[in-house]
Amino acid sequence: IDGPPEGTFFRYEAGKVTPGIPGVMVPNGTAFSPDGSTMYRSDWRAEGKVVLQYDYDVATGTPANERLFAAMPDGFGIPDGAAVDSDGFYWNAIPYGDKGRVGRFAPDGSLDLHFDMPVLGPTMVAFGGKDMSTLFITSCRLEANMGLPMSTLGGDIFAVETQVRGMAETLSANA
Repeated sequence: IDGPPEGTFFRYEAGKVTPGIPGVMVPNGTAFSPDGSTMYRSDWRAEGKVVLQYDYDVATGTPANERLFAAMPDGFGIPDGAAVDSDGFYWNAIPYGDKGRVGRFAPDGSLDLHFDMPVLGPTMVAFGGKDMSTLFITSCRLEANMGLPMSTLGGDIFAVETQVRGMAETLSANA
């Protein structure tokens, strides 16, 4: 992706769409802290493939005070779909690096753990299962379109049992 970020992260409320965050290149990975006071989103920037963090006003649905939360390490790919667990750790699908991965970032932004996937394109993580400790990971089949070797598992959904609990998605008062 070349050129300056020209996109905008929009906000939808009661049938009205308003611009929220300008200067967006490839937005993804939107997730919220357990108390709802912090919003995360990933993007590509001149400084690299990053996850950004905002103070989030739950009452108004407004993010503010953008800051760098985490940058993808060398060899890692693009920060894609994400979820936050009940301890406040940010889990991220990371496709198209030297391998496909899932990473978990601590509340301070440090890479806490990661594991390789059997596909190059993991796209989204979400917690579910009986006790919300199963991490479901979707994947894509775009490898062939990118001139990369095709995985026979691309497009599959994977389930990984974790030692942590996720959180159910909830509708905010502004949804």
